[in-house]
Amino acid sequence: MAQIDDVYLCLVCREVLEQPLTTKQCQHTFCSSCVLGCFAAIAADVIPCPLCRSELRKDDLVQDGQKQADISQQTQACVCGDVIPLTTWRAHSSDCPSTKPVAVTFKPVAPTSQEVPRPVNRSTFACPLCAERNFDVRGLVKHVEEHHANSKAVSAVCPVCVAMPWGDPNYRCADFVGHLLLRHQFAYDTYADFNQDEDAILAAILEQSKTQC
Repeated sequence: MAQIDDVYLCLVCREVLEQPLTTKQCQHTFCSSCVLGCFAAIAADVIPCPLCRSELRKDDLVQDGQKQADISQQTQACVCGDVIPLTTWRAHSSDCPSTKPVAVTFKPVAPTSQEVPRPVNRSTFACPLCAERNFDVRGLVKHVEEHHANSKAVSAVCPVCVAMPWGDPNYRCADFVGHLLLRHQFAYDTYADFNQDEDAILAAILEQSKTQC
């Protein structure tokens, strides 16, 4: 598949231009939503040009009818074999299986007896007392306070602890509610770099927790 000519691509999103706006001074062209989004992001009427960083004002932007007309006359060959008008290229490329990225599968560089590492979800958790799902740490604490505060001395595996590098899926807290309310009033990933080893992570968490007392 030939590459789409850069002249038809937005300099911010690198997709085919939609409702192109061109700057008067530096003559750079962007999708209207991309360049106006840059103004909205910092709530200003003057920003650096997203490409060359020269001063750019909203009234320096003009609708580029010629560019839009050029795009409407262009087509692009896709790897699936179809020839697609550039005006519909975005929709086609988002749906065409031939243009979707291939998932990369982990493979050891040499034979090994170790298990292939699996991604660990440290963002959302299920409540082990009622199986409600998709809580972050604070949401899980709030849920337990509101719905399970009277469930004292109920043993359960803490889903937050299990997700940590040092977590033991076989360890059951004798008092899950008390454990959660005491140990998980903050998210570990606020303080921990999970690429560190266990001792370094725990040391960092303990040091940071001193400021939360």
